[in-house]
Amino acid sequence: MGKIGHAAFLLHQHLSSAGKHAQSHTEAAAKSLENDGFDMGAALAKAEEGWQGQLQVLVDACAQISNHLDYSVKSSKQDDHFIAAQIQVSKISEYLDVPPPTSDSDAPHVPKADGPIM
Repeated sequence: MGKIGHAAFLLHQHLSSAGKHAQSHTEAAAKSLENDGFDMGAALAKAEEGWQGQLQVLVDACAQISNHLDYSVKSSKQDDHFIAAQIQVSKISEYLDVPPPTSDSDAPHVPKADGPIM
């Protein structure tokens, strides 16, 4: 997951800059065509606007993927630590001499420790 998240982050960074590579030139060409009386200028400006909108959707999607995978990796590590701690507790419990609860009481009888308690 970490590699995919990192790839999404790199794609986000690359698209953010490379996707706007021709923006200023396209806007200048559209304005020039429009000033010269060509309908193509308005069409080119509309196409540029559409491109930038789609680019932003793609950049946002990459950011969401990257952020979600970063969160998932952290969350998974926390779950792993919790499970490891539970396994350690269950291993320790195997060594305790705790008899099963009797029908008289719900609480188990826990024997007192021998020797000094530190």
